[in-house]
Amino acid sequence: MLESEKKKREAMEKEKEQMKKAERDLQEQMERALQLEQERRRVEEEAARLEQERRAALSAKEELERQVEDQLKSQEQLLEEYSSRIALLEEAKRNMEEAEKWQSRVQG
Repeated sequence: MLESEKKKREAMEKEKEQMKKAERDLQEQMERALQLEQERRRVEEEAARLEQERRAALSAKEELERQVEDQLKSQEQLLEEYSSRIALLEEAKRNMEEAEKWQSRVQG
């Protein structure tokens, strides 16, 4: 009987140790799960921040492209305007030279 009591007690102690180990394992798993969840949230927040930065950069790029396009159009318009003025001035110069030529013939 004493031997059977001893075996029962040893079995109970062993079961108690197994329960404690299982509780520790469960606690460790829960802590790890919590850490993983926190890491997942941090990564999601970082991904959202990077996406926001990407969109802002894309928007800035598009705005710069619009500004460059507007500037090029403006330069093209100025070039056309100045080219037209130069053509008019050259025409006026030719007319003036022609008039001076005729005037010198008339006077000469």
